[in-house]
Amino acid sequence: MSHAKTNNVLWFGRSFLENNDPAPVVEGIKAKTKIYPYEVGGVGTSIAEFLAGNAKLGKITEPPATVFHEGTGVAVNTVPPGDFSYYEMLNEIVQNEPATSLDPELMGRCCHIV
Repeated sequence: MSHAKTNNVLWFGRSFLENNDPAPVVEGIKAKTKIYPYEVGGVGTSIAEFLAGNAKLGKITEPPATVFHEGTGVAVNTVPPGDFSYYEMLNEIVQNEPATSLDPELMGRCCHIV
């Protein structure tokens, strides 16, 4: 289990065909992959969170079912713009993420201006 520090997450996976048939692999991925929003006190909250007083004890509700979207045959442009709109797009992405998504040590490395 993992908790993201950002508002947006890009997740990739890889699997292999079984006897040249993708169906059993797809069903296995759908059955075993669970992706849902984290709620303090909900599924995935550690005992330490409760002991530290950061989460309230109560009835834990089941997270919503994970929804899979079929992407086979969908055309996607992954090439970023080559003009100034690239920086506008980059700014929008940065502004939509919390300042705490990187710890100060990492921010110092990646954001150091020489």
